[in-house]
Amino acid sequence: MRRTLKGFAGSVALLLALAFAGRAHAAVCGDLNGNGSRSTADVVLLFRAVLENPDPSPLCGGAGASDCGDINADGGISTADVVILFSSVLGNETLFPLCTGVGPDIACGSTISGSISSNKRLLACDYTLDGIVFVEPNVVLSIAAGATIKGKSTPTNDPTSALVFRRDSKINAPGTAANPIVMTCDLGAGSRFAGCWGGLVLNGRAPVNVPGGEGLAEGLDNVPFGGTDANDSSGLLRYVRVEFAGRILSPNNELNLLTHNAVGRGTTEDHIVVNQGLDDGFEWFGGNVNSKYMVALAMADDGFDWQLGTTGSLQYGFGAHSGTNIDTAGSQGFEGDNNENGFDFVPRSKPKFCNVTSVGTRNQSGGNVQNYGMLLRRGTAGLIMKSIIINSNTAGMRMNDAATSNNACTAGAGALTGELNCQDCVFWKSGPSGTLYAETNATGGNCSTAQLFNLWTAQATAPTRTIDPGLAANTGEVWPPVSPVPTTAANSTAIDCKTVDAFFDTTGYVGAFQPGAASWLSTPWYDASVN
Repeated sequence: MRRTLKGFAGSVALLLALAFAGRAHAAVCGDLNGNGSRSTADVVLLFRAVLENPDPSPLCGGAGASDCGDINADGGISTADVVILFSSVLGNETLFPLCTGVGPDIACGSTISGSISSNKRLLACDYTLDGIVFVEPNVVLSIAAGATIKGKSTPTNDPTSALVFRRDSKINAPGTAANPIVMTCDLGAGSRFAGCWGGLVLNGRAPVNVPGGEGLAEGLDNVPFGGTDANDSSGLLRYVRVEFAGRILSPNNELNLLTHNAVGRGTTEDHIVVNQGLDDGFEWFGGNVNSKYMVALAMADDGFDWQLGTTGSLQYGFGAHSGTNIDTAGSQGFEGDNNENGFDFVPRSKPKFCNVTSVGTRNQSGGNVQNYGMLLRRGTAGLIMKSIIINSNTAGMRMNDAATSNNACTAGAGALTGELNCQDCVFWKSGPSGTLYAETNATGGNCSTAQLFNLWTAQATAPTRTIDPGLAANTGEVWPPVSPVPTTAANSTAIDCKTVDAFFDTTGYVGAFQPGAASWLSTPWYDASVN
């Protein structure tokens, strides 16, 4: 009899254990069917749970779909969770680690210094950066639409203030046109100045052409970037303005307004304005991030600057220099390098630009400095398409050195190689005479600057032209810039950028703005304030 009771008790204990085991939390986030891994079967179950509500059971080990299916950690399940889980199953990098949220809020009015070492969120209010603030690996810093981040002009310890994202960290900055995210100086309007603070720096793991595959970020102490992950993500930036930033710490050691160090194409970036900078507006040190609607206003140095094997794409770019804030040593619309320490290092820089309008300082007060629409050097390649280069003070374009020339042209300027080309572009009002579209310099390579420009204009497919694109008569001659929307003279279908890169849209015009249509520049996101 004792043996029977003992057996019965053992059976009850086993049943209870199984029952409790069935109600345990899922071991793996997103593992709705409880098989220990995530797959499309889990995506289907989560979608069904969202539609049926209450969800079918048992899911997530019997605890219910919300236990392991709240992928974005917002307290419930929705189609947003389904989308994120599906993306993860496909092998795409997600903004947040699954089933983690934005983290606690940082109180409005806070001063931030040192490091951010766990997920945090900045609200739609004001914050101050005191010195260089690092967002550490595996951390997501979320910034709400309408937030204002002010870098201290005189930080407590560091030489400047800046917001720096280390490799494997992410920015989540989804601003809107009506409520942009603004990164600015802590001084009041009227007292701000170019270089008041350092700017925004993103560091990723995409490829660079530095020996060993990794580099160290300019202007920072031992901050590495680079790797082998072309799909690396540094997060999301949308409707963000970075202004009065850029800091020259020592010769050739600067912080830009928005620095991309090996940023990968998993990053989402559009509708960014950089204004009144002491160095470059957008600089890419390698990587392959793709961008749209990018604006560089009144940079003391270059508007769009690349090097170290940059291969990303940019569409809809507007750059305009100001004679009141420009480096007398030279500032360009585009400045392209491969690698200054090895002009033929690979992967070679070969970014692609489509629908860009670049305005120089010709006839501006104070704008009589070296200012090219394009300065191409140190072995760079690149494709610039459907773009307008206007009012360059020195000349429309210049190519330096034999490495760049040999990469662009065959011997004796016989033909284009296809590695460095400007197709369906328009140059207008360049140089002192207004018609100096190419510098007269020799390069020591296969073709001079003038010969390269002639090859661009003579090519059979989508030649570059020197015609009036129909911008306002004083475009580039006053500040702030007048509306850069051209007339129908800028209409063109000579090339479709989408056939070159699927990231691009198909457009029937040159330049950043559709002729006769409303400009995509809008306030309060777009702001050309000078102080």
